[in-house]
Amino acid sequence: MRAATKSEVVELERQAFAAGWQDGLMQRACASQFPARSLQARKYLEGHSAGAKHRAFLTDRGMRYVTHGVEKTGGAWRWWVQVEGETMAQDRARTRAEAQGAAEAMAIGLAFSKQG
Repeated sequence: MRAATKSEVVELERQAFAAGWQDGLMQRACASQFPARSLQARKYLEGHSAGAKHRAFLTDRGMRYVTHGVEKTGGAWRWWVQVEGETMAQDRARTRAEAQGAAEAMAIGLAFSKQG
């Protein structure tokens, strides 16, 4: 058995914080998946708190959580927009700039709309 390296510990803490943040944002109950005395459990709880604060920020402003992305597939650029974790729009464009512009415009519109 060996001790974890600093980079391994940092990566485990990052993953735990991200899992907690996602659970807090999506308003899932705070039930850490890690042993209570572990470093990951503390980071998970910090992430859950940060995600819950982000959710409150969005709710106070009448917004929804939106992510978007652009990727090269085949001969075209594919863009997509997700609202609250569900894909709400996707299409293809000839250039990266066109795809990025379309994704950002759609994301802004969907962030404030009540339905997709």
